[in-house]
Amino acid sequence: MKMIDVYHISKNFNESFRLEDITFSLEAGEHIFFVGPNGAGKTTLLKLIAGKLLPDQGNVRIGGFPVETHENDIRSIIAWIPTRDNGFFSRLNGLENIQFFQKFLKLKDISSRLKRWSEIDSFKRMLDVRYTDCSSGMRQLLQIFCLTLHNPKILIMDEPFRSLDPETREEIQKVLIEEFNGCNFIMTTHHLEDTNFLSGRVIKLNGGRFAN
Repeated sequence: MKMIDVYHISKNFNESFRLEDITFSLEAGEHIFFVGPNGAGKTTLLKLIAGKLLPDQGNVRIGGFPVETHENDIRSIIAWIPTRDNGFFSRLNGLENIQFFQKFLKLKDISSRLKRWSEIDSFKRMLDVRYTDCSSGMRQLLQIFCLTLHNPKILIMDEPFRSLDPETREEIQKVLIEEFNGCNFIMTTHHLEDTNFLSGRVIKLNGGRFAN
């Protein structure tokens, strides 16, 4: 069974932009990277795959479920990691925000995961810093950690490493490979080097279409 099946989807916003006739599929464990300039349609495409937007034409199936009718089923198997972080409490520190997510998801023990991620220096420092005082890189690490706590099978990530320095970027990539070996990665980036940590297809978007 295909884990992701995107069939001839299109999305109109106005006369100046249209995501047009996008088709691709992924089997379990396959990865795909979308690259291209600002305004190419990368974020819109990821939102359509994650069910955050619905296409005007075509359809998307995740884990065999159509996104327009099976939101709960799909939410349980995907991690949607947007460009902008959200859902965190500004007055709580990193660890307190993580504990909130842990309770919300009814997870009993995440100590081993915290220990592994704390080998990343920026993540370890973030745990004791109020969210409002965290750097953009710390906030991004917190977001990735919390939004993957439910052990998803598919990671849909919009420029997930954009705020990270090269060393931290390499460390988080290693952790993600360890934790989600065998899962699907769907990712956008402006930087081709960000596609090197996994083997997978690299597809360029330009003007709302796949470019040759």
